[in-house]
Amino acid sequence: MKLRLFYALWPRPEVRDALAAAARPLLDACRGRRVPKRNYHLTLAFLGSVAEDRLPELHAAAARVTFEPCTLRIDRHGYFKGARAAWLGCRQPSPAAAALAENLRAVLAPLGFQPDPRPFRPHLTVLRKCPGCDWEGEIQPVAWPIDGFVLARSETLPTGPVYHVVHRHP
Repeated sequence: MKLRLFYALWPRPEVRDALAAAARPLLDACRGRRVPKRNYHLTLAFLGSVAEDRLPELHAAAARVTFEPCTLRIDRHGYFKGARAAWLGCRQPSPAAAALAENLRAVLAPLGFQPDPRPFRPHLTVLRKCPGCDWEGEIQPVAWPIDGFVLARSETLPTGPVYHVVHRHP
């Protein structure tokens, strides 16, 4: 069986609630399909369709990733025109979070995975199929403590995608 997988930073419930509150003015100002707060995450590496029997290999590789706990400050918003998505992100991304993304990519490459080679720019998608978003207000900053990451599975349903945590690291 194939699973659609990605590694991500996964917010704790209280952070998820704070992110939803911070996103509210942006969501109210712009049109599109809202991402349910249960799906909030920051992608570190998208793997795509992966055979389920490769899970032990992925867990072993991710266990070799070293990183320093840090805090992301989610304090800005933006819009990806091509993807038609509104997002929340960081004015000053944490060097420790960027190093985590790079270290993860480095252990995945020998396994044949080629995650996006662009530098890690943390963004949390809050609105999809958005025809445009020119809201210029400020969001309430959110402190997001990072002490681990997850391997997650994406399940596509008629109502939209649902994400499930497959494994937590460490």
